[in-house]
Amino acid sequence: MNAYLRNMRTIGPLFVDARWCSRAPRDASIRNASRAVEYATRVCEHEQWTDWRSVSVLAAAHAENGDFQNAVKYAKLAGDLAPPEQAEERKRRIDQYERGEPYRIRYDQPTGRPPSNLPGEPEV
Repeated sequence: MNAYLRNMRTIGPLFVDARWCSRAPRDASIRNASRAVEYATRVCEHEQWTDWRSVSVLAAAHAENGDFQNAVKYAKLAGDLAPPEQAEERKRRIDQYERGEPYRIRYDQPTGRPPSNLPGEPEV
């Protein structure tokens, strides 16, 4: 098994959990921002802070937790790590966190499910 697959088997579930805990559920009683920060931090540490998607999830988790100072910090780091085509979306996130707004997945009204591919979102 190559290193990437071993890494995903180890850290992949934490990445998915971090995304889910911070942004996915509509019901606030289901979201767990503290756990999302914990999981996302572990993922970023495991990846040695090199993956912009993971850092972006950490920023969103901090924003959901009401820690907008760290949300902006990590959103800027994610922007620095992201490819050029992500620049506009990363800037929107920074602006959003500076306004004190958490990032939330927009749900499809007819189905009530999150869209499958959001622009700039990590594919899990």
